[in-house]
Amino acid sequence: QYGIIGDVLVLYYGISFDAVNWTSMVFLLMYIIFLFPVSYILDKYGVRVSLIVGIVGTAIGAWIKVLSASPDRFWVLLVGQTFVAIGTSTFLALPAKLAAVWFGANEVSSACGFALAGVQMGFAVGYAVPPLLIRNQYDRSLIEGDLFTMSLCVAITCTVLVIVVLICCPDKPETPPSYAAMCCQDQRITFFEPLKKLVANRAYLLIVVGFGIDLGVSGAVSALLNQIVLAYYPVSMPCTSIRLLHLKTLD
Repeated sequence: QYGIIGDVLVLYYGISFDAVNWTSMVFLLMYIIFLFPVSYILDKYGVRVSLIVGIVGTAIGAWIKVLSASPDRFWVLLVGQTFVAIGTSTFLALPAKLAAVWFGANEVSSACGFALAGVQMGFAVGYAVPPLLIRNQYDRSLIEGDLFTMSLCVAITCTVLVIVVLICCPDKPETPPSYAAMCCQDQRITFFEPLKKLVANRAYLLIVVGFGIDLGVSGAVSALLNQIVLAYYPVSMPCTSIRLLHLKTLD
């Protein structure tokens, strides 16, 4: 959300690009810290509770960021980003669990694929929208208005999603969609038992390392692309072109 307009934040808040980078790195940090707690919540309390925890945390962070539209409140922006990162960390483990609970055996892979595609679409929107709402200008009062408008739109959207989740999202279907789902309802497995087996599986660990490297490289390029492009095209590169390059990194 903020990496693509890093130059605007540097001008408005009077900070360095390193500080701007923390608006992205805080997500990775929170993912590491809260990965196991949110996975435990998902296994212990189910899909509905995890969704509520995630979307409420995201909404709280979004409303905190509404208060950050002032040149001396970059710390408020980081606090809001931290709450959003904690909230969105619950969504990392949701696609597989959601697919297993709500879809039949022949539909699980497709459901996971669509869920992950939705995540990528969300990233794409996060790259595309900020440059449309925040103009690259040198008047701090105009930047402040644009930042407030963007933060308010995100906060209202998150609040609407909280209401939708509370009203329209049950924990599981009345009838299990598959025999495997029915068996899982009666089966009691501790959270740490499968975790120990995964840690001892060398092939799984290699997949984790490979996926981590891929995610780390793509995340670094996405977070730093604004700075990379502006280092070579400080004036001539239009914001629209930078936005398109960000979208290309999602391929």
